[in-house]
Amino acid sequence: MRFITLNADNRVFGIRDGDSIVEGEIESETGELGQIMQPDGTFISDPTPITPQPYIPTNAEIAQMISDLQADLLIAGVI
Repeated sequence: MRFITLNADNRVFGIRDGDSIVEGEIESETGELGQIMQPDGTFISDPTPITPQPYIPTNAEIAQMISDLQADLLIAGVI
């Protein structure tokens, strides 16, 4: 089966083949990356390209990464 994920603008930003659906997905044999799903379930192409947004971690996530790294270095005997 083929599953797609849509963003808030109903634009396809994820396609996955699998055996079962995951929350937030729609089973669909049509719909390609960047296409927009219409209310009737059809898809149209939008000439505006998708620009992926970089992932920027929060300060709390950075602090957790540093803590995890320090713990790994202690276990490895590096520090």
